[in-house]
Amino acid sequence: AGVAVGMVAAFTSNFFLAQGPWTAYQMLAWGACGAAGALLAPLLRRRITLAAATCVLGLAFSTFMDVWEWFAFWPHDWRSFTFVVGRGLPFSVAHAAGNVVLALAAGPELRRLLQRYGRRLRTEVVWAS
Repeated sequence: AGVAVGMVAAFTSNFFLAQGPWTAYQMLAWGACGAAGALLAPLLRRRITLAAATCVLGLAFSTFMDVWEWFAFWPHDWRSFTFVVGRGLPFSVAHAAGNVVLALAAGPELRRLLQRYGRRLRTEVVWAS
C-alpha cells in the first residue's frame, strides 16, 4: 500500500505541477519511501523517530532526484556530479526540514488516520449458507 500511495501521489501531483521525464523517477523514489515507511512502521510509533525517518527519507529522495538529473543531463564526471548535488543541497535540506515539521506537527494524527483507513480495507465477507 505504501508503494502504491507513493507512486500515485507523485503521478497525481504532477498533473498540477507538470509532468515530465522526471515523473517516473519521482514515482519510483516516492514508492521506495512508502516501502521504507511500511518496513519501518513498527519502529515509527514515536513522534521523534518518525521525524528522524522522514528527515532521512527526504534527503534520500532529493539526492536520488539530483543523481537522476546528473545522469540524464550532465557529463558523467565527478566535477559535474558534485556541482549538481551541491546545487540541490539547499532544496534537499528544505525538503527534509519540511518533512520533520510535518511529522512533528501531524505525525501521530496521520498515523491514526491511516490505521483507521487500513481497518476499513480489511473487510470480511461471510456468505450465508
